[in-house]
Amino acid sequence: MQKTKRILPLALTLSLLTACGATPKQTDGIVQHDPEESALYLTTDPPSMTIHARMINEEDTPTEDIYLHFDVVDEDLQEIIDYDAIATDGEEFSISAEGSFVVNASFPLSEPIEEEHVLTGIEAYVEDDEGNEIYRFTFDHAETD
Repeated sequence: MQKTKRILPLALTLSLLTACGATPKQTDGIVQHDPEESALYLTTDPPSMTIHARMINEEDTPTEDIYLHFDVVDEDLQEIIDYDAIATDGEEFSISAEGSFVVNASFPLSEPIEEEHVLTGIEAYVEDDEGNEIYRFTFDHAETD
């Protein structure tokens, strides 16, 4: 009987700790981009590129703090685009339930580039605040002035 009295409180404490544990983050699968309203805009004089990304949340729960980063995956583009400027810490944002958030970022270019080249050479990705990549995408649209 004495042994049962000691085990019961321990079992109850463990049950409570398990039930009150941390809730996993709800960012995976919630955020995505709107391909129709996301694009790369190029100017020739002076050469520059503006990245316009509309991020959406179609779920009924808001996102936690997340970060949008840009990645230049084409080595030739890394020489034209200021890679250090584009590979910064990212744009922090969160999206309300069923809401959206627009990110605009402009970068100087050392020379003008073709639309097709940036569509295949630039990607964007979203990370949670622990650095886990939760979404990656490419752009379908580019325009030159």
